[in-house]
Amino acid sequence: MILAADDHFMLHEQVGRRLRVETLLPALAEPSAQELGGMLFWVAIAVPAATALAIAYRAGSPAARRGARQLSLLIAPLVALGAGHVLLSALHPSFFETPGGQLFSVGRTGVKLLTTSVLLLQATSISITAWQPARND
Repeated sequence: MILAADDHFMLHEQVGRRLRVETLLPALAEPSAQELGGMLFWVAIAVPAATALAIAYRAGSPAARRGARQLSLLIAPLVALGAGHVLLSALHPSFFETPGGQLFSVGRTGVKLLTTSVLLLQATSISITAWQPARND
C-alpha cells in the first residue's frame, strides 16, 4: 500500500523537497538533494518494517520465520535498486541520460512492478487462508 500511495501522491518526492537537503549540502543540485531527502522517507518506513521482520524471524514460529525470510528476499532487490538509483542520481545525475542509465531505470521500474505484484498475491493468499471457514469433518 505504501508503494502505491507513494506512486500516486509522490510522497518521497514531497518529503525530499521539504527537507531541503541542498541547504545542508550545497554541492548537490536540487534534484539530487531531493532524491536524498526522499531516501530518508524510505528509511523511516524501512526501519520499523525491518525490525518487525527481524522479530518475526527471531521469535516466531517456523511459518513466521519462513514468511519473514520470503518477504526479506522479495524486497531486497527493490531496496538495492532504489538505493542505487538515489546514489547514482546524487553522485552522477547525467548517468540517467545514457542508454545504460535508461536501462537501469526501466529495470528498476520492472522490479518495482514485479515486487508489488508478488506482495499483492502473497497478501491475497494469506487473507484467503486466514478467512477460510473451519471444516466439520
